[in-house]
Order: sequence, then C-alpha cells, then structure tokens
Amino acid sequence: MERIYKIESVLRKSNTIIIIQGNYDRIYNYFNHNNGDGRFLKYTKLKGIAQEGLTKKDLDKCDFLRTFCCFPIFSQRFVDRLSHILKDEVIFYPIEICCENQKKDFYAAKILNYMDVIDHQQTELQAQNDDSSLFSIPPIIANRCLKDFYIARDTKDTYEWFISEKLKNILIKEKFAMKLVNPENKTEQEECRKNTRRTPTLKTGKVSSIKNEATIRSYIDKCLELVQEHKEYLMYVASYEPTIEPEMQDFLDNNLLEGKSPKIYVTQPGRTNYMVDIITEKDHIWKAIDSQISDEDIDKLEGELNVILPLSYKSYLKYKHFYEIFWDIDVFLYPKPIHSWDKILIEENQEMQEEILDEGYFAIGRYSDHGVIVLKLTDDENKEGGVFLFDCETQEVKVLEPTFTEFLNQILHNPKPVLQEIKNWEKKMYKME
Repeated sequence: MERIYKIESVLRKSNTIIIIQGNYDRIYNYFNHNNGDGRFLKYTKLKGIAQEGLTKKDLDKCDFLRTFCCFPIFSQRFVDRLSHILKDEVIFYPIEICCENQKKDFYAAKILNYMDVIDHQQTELQAQNDDSSLFSIPPIIANRCLKDFYIARDTKDTYEWFISEKLKNILIKEKFAMKLVNPENKTEQEECRKNTRRTPTLKTGKVSSIKNEATIRSYIDKCLELVQEHKEYLMYVASYEPTIEPEMQDFLDNNLLEGKSPKIYVTQPGRTNYMVDIITEKDHIWKAIDSQISDEDIDKLEGELNVILPLSYKSYLKYKHFYEIFWDIDVFLYPKPIHSWDKILIEENQEMQEEILDEGYFAIGRYSDHGVIVLKLTDDENKEGGVFLFDCETQEVKVLEPTFTEFLNQILHNPKPVLQEIKNWEKKMYKME
C-alpha cells in the first residue's frame, strides 16, 4: 500500500509564508490548474516577499518554503540534487525571494503529475465523524490503488499536492531541511499548523501592510473564483431579496443551465453540507467590481457607530465590491454592494447593539446559522483585538484568530468547497425525477 506525505516548513514559528507578487490569478491557474502554457514565465521572473517571521538566516537553512498559491518552493540545493529524478514530474522556475532587504534565489515547482491521490469518499466520512474545533484540519485518506510516482497533485482537489514514500525516503537520506507529515495523521497536521500560526501582536509598517493586503486580496480572489466557477448556483441574488445595484448586474448564458440539477449540495470536509437552488428567470446574476470605498467613507462609518476599525479590515473594505462569497462554507462575511455596504454593516451591528457593539465588538459576518463573526475593537487602528465567534444561542464568545488577516489565512487552508449531486431519494422527495 502506497503511503502519501506532505512537505511542510521545518521552521517552528509563525509568519513564514512567501507572498507571490504579480498577476496572482495567472500564476495560480498555471501552477495549480494547469491552465495556459506558462509562456509568460519566459519573459518574467517570479518574485516573492517573505513574511515578517522569516529572516535571511531562515532562508539560508530552509529547503522548502510555503506560499498562498499552493505550489512548493524549493532551494537551489534541492534542485541540484533532485531535478534529474523529478525531471518527468516537475518543472522548476527560478523565483527571487526578498527578505530583510536582501534577495535570494529559490525555485517554484510546477507539478506535472495529476492523479487520484485522495480517497474522497473515505476522507469525507472521516470529516463527518470528526467532532473537533471549528477550524481543525481533518485527516486526508489516500487512495489505496496509486500508481508509482514521486510527487503529484490530486485530480479533483488540485490545490492539494503530495509526495510518495519513495521520495520521502530520498529526502530523509539527503537530510533536506523540511518536515514530512503524514496527512492521515491529524495530530501531525495540527502540530504543523500550530507552529505556523500568527502571534497576537501585529507588526506595523509598510512591509507588514503589503503582506496583509496580499492575504486579503488572495482570500477575496479565491472566493470569487469559486463562486464564478458555479455562478448558476452561487453567484446570484434571489428575486425576494433587494435588487442588485445597477453597476453590479451581470448576465448568465442560459446554456450553462442545460443538464444541471435544480438543487445541489455544497460540501466541504469537516463542515455540514447545505443545499442550494439553481438560478431561476426571476433571480439576478451579479458581478464583482473594483471598490469605490474611500478613507472618508470608512471614517463616516466609524463615526456613525463610534468605533475604530483595524487597518486590516479597512483594507478588506477597500478591495472589490461583491455580494455573497465564501471559502469556508460556515463563514460568510457580509456582502459589499457598491452603494449599500455601509448600510449593511450599520444595520447588522445596531441590530445586536447590546450584545455585540456595546461589548466592544464589531460584527463582520455570520457563522453557519447560529453565530456572528466579530472583531474585538481597540482604541488604535494599528492594533488588532482578534476575531471571535459570538454564539447567538448561548451568548458565549469564542476566540478564532488573533488578527483579521490570520483569520482569512486559516480559512484558505481549508479544502476547496465542492458541489455534489443530491441523492436519488432526495430527488424523488423534491420531485426532480
């Protein structure tokens, strides 16, 4: 039986991810979805900025670095030793990493192998039986009939990539500075995640601001990519809800509806599936547009509610207008229509003024059907009080993450939500047959 492994950073501290610069969508789609021929990389060298937790000494000793783009970055030493072994499974592209005002060359790995690495049925069963905390990482169960390989992406969840036991043994023999984790072992996965969490203190300054903004843009862009992929189910406003604002109205090609089920499940490991309906002729498709929110607009909102919002959340407000988007199917931050984003925030917070606003929190979204995602407010926009879950049933408040950007970052570590056909007996119940 072939075992699979993940490569993780050997560093036991937070803020050690590389922020990729340039056209994120083009880079992400080429490396993860195999879209395009990569010709742009013949004329442009990849560049990345190290998060503030990384030092030049760290880069000198690490053979593996993580990115939000879900492709591995390896050292020169790794490429020198293993490129001949991996020549049929990986293309290595030079990438320049900027850290502490110095630059160091690494290599971004374009994985060519796409295989059914994950046993999705068994993985889903494990996740359903997992009663751990909100953002725990469920174990990943490997397909028991894998062909011989060194490194591969999963055919279905292409953002997930793994190495074989054969490559793991080579990495151990060569003593590369990287951690090898068994994804079926939940304890190992949680330990790696714990070692890369952000500390409660948010560093300020120009570099930190750039990195926080990169995280925010990555989150919004990936969420938009998800709903656009299934726009007939996920990117419309129902006829009984307020009309889409004119600048955000879009059109749907009716050919997309042919052969599609009237109802479908949105699923994600470790979460409760929920059902969505396909768009009807009375509903309206929306599109994302560039944000028109200014600092003055945010100042006015803060004055209205007598609050001081953290800079990270202000950056979130100032990047694109959209309606409902998500990456974690339990977490929905409030929509940002171009003319009513502030009205939504004001109404949501004033509705629970006594429970949330008066207690020093600010509502930014909902959790499933029983909670509100809130920011703990401070007296300084440069400080972060953390992100919390307010349980509407018990009135309890539970800490989720120490900062808003780390909250988004941890959500992006979740597997991509998947749409799944409903069962035959359900089709009969809903008279779909």
